[in-house]
Amino acid sequence: LDKTFDLIVLGMHGKNNLKEFLLGSHASDIIEHSPCPVMVVPPKVKFNQLGKAIYATDYEDTDAQSLQSFIDLVGPLNPEITMLHVITREEKEKGLELFKKSIQKNITYSNLLFHEMAHLTVWDGINAHAQWESMDLVILSNKRRKLLDKELDYSISKDVAFYSKIPVL
Repeated sequence: LDKTFDLIVLGMHGKNNLKEFLLGSHASDIIEHSPCPVMVVPPKVKFNQLGKAIYATDYEDTDAQSLQSFIDLVGPLNPEITMLHVITREEKEKGLELFKKSIQKNITYSNLLFHEMAHLTVWDGINAHAQWESMDLVILSNKRRKLLDKELDYSISKDVAFYSKIPVL
């Protein structure tokens, strides 16, 4: 794909073919290789406005740049954005306050919140928070993974996109 688009929007067909979506499909190829953001919209979603969004973070150094790109894309809509980090059993807290200071030093956006929560799985935590807070959009940073990582590790992004009842960017 050529980087001449600001955004690609993909509509998901039903959830009949889990194996195809999780293991490989045209949608997952586009998501993985697109030079611009890709929004996946689940079937039967009625999208009225972008009022609240979750940016799922693992406290990566690249989050500030990804967040700024999203803000540049939707700036005039001024949505409330919650930076959400989900802690699983295997993980210790990574330092929300340090991350918050780092983001606030680089990003000047007044409608930005920060939240950390514990949950059994990351994708369940993201989807639960989205439902509890009536979010309109989930934002994930698509990290480029090495080939071995792709073969051994499942993609949290694919899980969230597949199970989400709201659009995922």
